[in-house]
Amino acid sequence: MLDKYLLKIFLIFLPLLILADLISYLASNWTALANIIYLLIILAVLILSIKDLRWGFYVVLAELMIGSQGHLFDLTLAGQQISLRKGLFITVLLVWLIGLLFKKGREFFQSKFLPYYLPLFIFIILAAIGGLLNNSSVSWFHDFNGWLFWLLAPAAFAAINNFQRVKEVLTVFFSALVFLSVKTLYLLIIFAYGWPNFVDCVYEWLRYSRLAEPTFIADNLFRIFSQSQVYLLAGFFIALTLLFFDRWQNIKKNLLWSAVILSSLALLISLSRSYWVGWFGGAIFLLGYLFIKVKIPAQVLFQKFSSLIIILTVMVVFLQALTGNFVQAALGARLGQASGDPAGQSRLQQLKPLADKIANQPMILGSGFGAEVSYVSSDPRVLRDQPDGLYSTYAFEWGYLDIWLKLGLLGLLAYLLLIAKIGLSGLKSGPLGIGLAVGLAAIAITSIFSPYLNHPLGIGYIIMMTAIINLEQNKTENHGKS
Repeated sequence: MLDKYLLKIFLIFLPLLILADLISYLASNWTALANIIYLLIILAVLILSIKDLRWGFYVVLAELMIGSQGHLFDLTLAGQQISLRKGLFITVLLVWLIGLLFKKGREFFQSKFLPYYLPLFIFIILAAIGGLLNNSSVSWFHDFNGWLFWLLAPAAFAAINNFQRVKEVLTVFFSALVFLSVKTLYLLIIFAYGWPNFVDCVYEWLRYSRLAEPTFIADNLFRIFSQSQVYLLAGFFIALTLLFFDRWQNIKKNLLWSAVILSSLALLISLSRSYWVGWFGGAIFLLGYLFIKVKIPAQVLFQKFSSLIIILTVMVVFLQALTGNFVQAALGARLGQASGDPAGQSRLQQLKPLADKIANQPMILGSGFGAEVSYVSSDPRVLRDQPDGLYSTYAFEWGYLDIWLKLGLLGLLAYLLLIAKIGLSGLKSGPLGIGLAVGLAAIAITSIFSPYLNHPLGIGYIIMMTAIINLEQNKTENHGKS
């Protein structure tokens, strides 16, 4: 499957992810144990990062892929909680900053991507200042907090600074993908057929840690949604693209097909329309690029995608057999009633007030972090506390409108320019770069309806991809000169 070294990394990270999940479940109602585990993880990551920064960054990436909102473990002090994601972020950032004092980890500042990062960073700083001056300090802090993840971009470049490390980070990526995909299927089975008391405990753990959102649909069918599943979109297209080119030396077809199959199954179980739109859009993008730019014959593409459609059909049949009503209650409802459920209605109810706020506020420079909009929501959780449904928030489902509101039109354009630069560079950087670029396109499409590009999940993928593409691009340029 992998060469011995990469196989060793895979067989280390996968059991560690399983162990972390199990301990998170056991410690969910035991604050003292959760605090101890939290501190042990941070200490271990600190030691590993001091030894070699790349190991710290790999742990950060793995946590993003399995941790959803970052609360796999929380450190509870004086009634306040510090998420594991914050702890890992601070630890890796500090180690990189100390290395910078000794003239290490400067790769980001020598990259050709730096001129595209800087304008975005400038608008983020302006939005932080404007929000702090004009908006609620509490909303400002929670809103701005996620954008700080951009500070790890230089650490990512320092961690992924040679081609062996590209293979390592992809091995970690696929180990987390396998874990999250299998866990999604396992949770569906647990909620469909599990012992009621155990199911209740698992549900409380998932909701408390915000690792997933299980939702009853009908009979034995449950929706198992996790924010981290957005990485399954990217992983699906990375694996599928490498299969098309059949030129990835250290990962054989069986692992790539496993990634395609497992991620597809989990994405179906998620019942997320946003993911499905990104999935479909990414597939169209890949198909068009392979046909128009790579010149793969239409017959070959048809054969390849026909195999994929057959696999997806088998998965739907499997889920129908497992739940008894996947096609009728899940696919039918999600595809046929896009605006009929509370989540869909709430998303639509945000649209006009959010657009009006953008139009009535500084459109060019934005309203800053923490800017709030009020709208009438149909979400049962809102109606429980507010019978009239009136709800004010600084967090919105419409990802690009959220960015426009906070960073202004110029900030949004700066972000889109960065994404375009990274994506186009990926398309010119060989099979791996194409796969990463299609994965980025899928996340970008998903972000129309869900906030990922303004969240550590989307930001983490972008900085990982940029570090990889930076190496791939340098290799292509050096090869051209030689």
